[in-house]
Amino acid sequence: MPDLTPPSLVGSKGMPDTSFPAPVSEREMSDQIWKRIRKAKKAKNVFSREWGRFYSLYAGRHWDKARPEWMSEPVVNLTFSTIETILPILTDNRPQISVIPFEPGDIDIARVLSEIVQYLWEHNDMDIKLPKIVKNVLIFGNGFIKVDWDPTAREGLGEIRMTGIDPENILVDPNGTDDESINWMAHVQNVPKSIVRANPAWAGKMESVSNSAYDSSFTIQRKISSQGGKSGLKPTQYTDTQKKQAFDFTDEPSGALDEDNLVTLVEMWERDPATGSMTKSVLANDILLESGPSPFNHNWFPIVHFMDYPVGWNYWASGEVQHVEKLQLEINKRRGMMIDILKFTSMPMLVVDPTSGVDYENIVTRPGLVIPAIGGPGSVSWLHPPRVPGELFAMNDRDKADFDTILGNVDVLQGRKPAGVEAAAAIEALTEAANTRMRLKVRYMEAALRQIGRLVVSMIQQFYNTERVIRVAGRDAETMLDKELDFFSVNSPTGMGPDGQLVLNNIIPPDAEFDIRIGAGSTLPVSRQSRFTQALQLFQVGAIDQVELLKHSGWPRFEEVIARMEQQKEAQIEAMSAQGGEEGAMGGGL
Repeated sequence: MPDLTPPSLVGSKGMPDTSFPAPVSEREMSDQIWKRIRKAKKAKNVFSREWGRFYSLYAGRHWDKARPEWMSEPVVNLTFSTIETILPILTDNRPQISVIPFEPGDIDIARVLSEIVQYLWEHNDMDIKLPKIVKNVLIFGNGFIKVDWDPTAREGLGEIRMTGIDPENILVDPNGTDDESINWMAHVQNVPKSIVRANPAWAGKMESVSNSAYDSSFTIQRKISSQGGKSGLKPTQYTDTQKKQAFDFTDEPSGALDEDNLVTLVEMWERDPATGSMTKSVLANDILLESGPSPFNHNWFPIVHFMDYPVGWNYWASGEVQHVEKLQLEINKRRGMMIDILKFTSMPMLVVDPTSGVDYENIVTRPGLVIPAIGGPGSVSWLHPPRVPGELFAMNDRDKADFDTILGNVDVLQGRKPAGVEAAAAIEALTEAANTRMRLKVRYMEAALRQIGRLVVSMIQQFYNTERVIRVAGRDAETMLDKELDFFSVNSPTGMGPDGQLVLNNIIPPDAEFDIRIGAGSTLPVSRQSRFTQALQLFQVGAIDQVELLKHSGWPRFEEVIARMEQQKEAQIEAMSAQGGEEGAMGGGL
């Protein structure tokens, strides 16, 4: 039977049962959990009820009311442009996640862990998942990645997995403002009942599941096929979180979901404020499927929060769209006004005297049209509208400048040279100043990546207790094309024990302590060319050596170049030593 468990939600499928007797009945515990869920959902709704509208603005659906046929509906999607400018700047460089030991004797272990972290980054396709999470961060202000254990991966060997979660499916303790102050976090998602039944430990309880606690709002569908027709968005096409969030912005009905085959699966992680220990509970609608201590040795929430602009006194952050929504709509309306004026200037309305004999009901205006009329030109004339006021163009430019000012989206970040600036040094100074706000975003992103590293290292120490081979593929595809792949074994067998079991050499002790650091500047949006130019200037004056110059060159395999340089230097030293020895022997003979 195929494994139907969604990797983003059910993280302990197939693991030993660690449930313990609850101090209250399962029904009471279920009611308490749902009470918390509804309270947290109400508190979150202050922010999330706007997310559907923010998404429509990003996707280009800006006209939400029916307008007369003659009125233009232009979409100058500066929101999309801004987000798609910031996104690659934040995610262009792969972060260098390094494991730092606490004790000198753990240096070699830390190097092995660093290699495993890089392997897991590639294994989980994080180069693709991270930009998707950051896009959620820029649109909604919040993004989430879950780090858990998949026991069915690698043919039953198990593997650490990292998956993105829609921010609509996350609820947190409304009494806290960050991951340190909240006492619980929940991942809530509507999934097919067949997925729950696929877990043998849960299948027996599914018979008593009712739809009394089913919450349709956790079925999230954000689909926008185009910018739509003349009618614009219907008011019912995006709603707040108190109702079903279909987010179906297509002009055709999507069809009702088969809710009878769905179940609201709640995975709640709760931290004991006194001891700091973590517990896990899983609900299917109103039935408690499991409850007990966390299956992980660490006492962190396995869900990592990414944020854009933190909001004071609240857990939920704000995104880019929220701060320019009204301005974006004003830009569209003003552009539409200009287009309408130009339209009627090029094809003005025709004024006809009803007694002139002109069949004005069937006449269609076109260039060069000859209209015979009784009474001469006075009977038929064009109604010329006023020209487009220059103030409209000036205001349009002012709106665009305000848009860029609010979001810090200046020309140099988009690769355009600022008007009136010619000197390279001045452009570089402007780029450095423009990156100031971007560096703060990078700081928040690196903090979340650091937490992901902590979770991964802790789970490596816990679950990597069997023999496995890790591939180190190198820095780029060139290494793989040259077939210079490195492999190393974890927990290699050293012999047989007295009970006939293999004795493994555990090179990753579970009690060792490590810290996680993000490589300096590894995710900063800096100019590679300007950084290399600066490094070249420092090398020419002797401030840095060749090794440091190569590090800043962006050369794809600079480590190998450095290694060859070191080998050549050692060979030259040995040759000079041998030559000196020979000359000394010859001098002694004379």
